Amino acid sequence: MVDPFNRALCMTADAEGYGRRSDPEKAVVQEQLSEVLGRAAEQAGLARDTWQRQPKGDEELAVIPSAEFEPAVVDPFIAALDRELSVVNLGVPPSRRLRLRVALHHGVVHPAALGFGGQGVVHVCRLVNGAAVKQALTAAPDSNLAVVLSPEVFDHVVRQGHTSLSPKDFREIDVTNKEITAKGWLRVPGSDVHALDLGQPRAAKPAPAGRVAHIEFHDVVNAEHATFGFREG
Repeated sequence: MVDPFNRALCMTADAEGYGRRSDPEKAVVQEQLSEVLGRAAEQAGLARDTWQRQPKGDEELAVIPSAEFEPAVVDPFIAALDRELSVVNLGVPPSRRLRLRVALHHGVVHPAALGFGGQGVVHVCRLVNGAAVKQALTAAPDSNLAVVLSPEVFDHVVRQGHTSLSPKDFREIDVTNKEITAKGWLRVPGSDVHALDLGQPRAAKPAPAGRVAHIEFHDVVNAEHATFGFREG
């Protein structure tokens, strides 16, 4: 088991729209979820059998040991998961596709009577259920996956250049869920996350760089009906 008061990478993967499915369809979703996570881990070179996992029906919570390369979870594992979801969803009606929300956070976790305890586990579960993360899948109907990283994972793994991903691939969001008010970094593979309507204000984009014109007048100028323009040359 996880050592008491250990810090670890926590991941949760949650299936969209589970509650509206019939009982047989729920069983299929659970099987598909387990399979796509397993195949994605194998493709990324990860030892999923060493992960401490707590299945919760339409969701799996995993505590990933430090022996696993954290950037491999953030980058190639997520990329493989997106590919596996594309295979599962090929030819499936939109209402029956398997689409996931995934959250990653590095924090405190410890064994508890019914699974795991610790603020790291609580935080990752709150992140994955944030309103903006759920809205991302609604706003990007052709995407299979919405991924949210905590600032700890984003700053230490993505921003520091340990993956093939650019910080520009992510959008900072606010997450308010129960007792948690936090920031997250959202990515939606296959979609421009910055163009999605998440129900949150977009950060102002800097104006494009341009040429600076300097005009001097050395006498009184009547410019009441004048038009100023610029021409290349």
